[in-house]
Amino acid sequence: MPFKRRGRFYYSPSGRKFTKKQVAMYYATKGFKKGLIRGKKKRKKKGNPGSKGIGTVAEREMPFLGLEREATRKARRLRRERT
Repeated sequence: MPFKRRGRFYYSPSGRKFTKKQVAMYYATKGFKKGLIRGKKKRKKKGNPGSKGIGTVAEREMPFLGLEREATRKARRLRRERT
């Protein structure tokens, strides 16, 4: 692939921008092979597993416990609203 240099970067015929190191790697490896150019890695989301709903081991094994907890929360909220 013939690269054309414009300023600090090299451009391919398709218009993609490459650095000097990438162009050197292209010629050193006889062209880009699949897997040599890596994209950005996705970052793992940090957070509490309980924030997504059922969080504790007991609730995962016995889903009805989650329903009881939800009913208890509703009852507490209703009591607060009455007073």
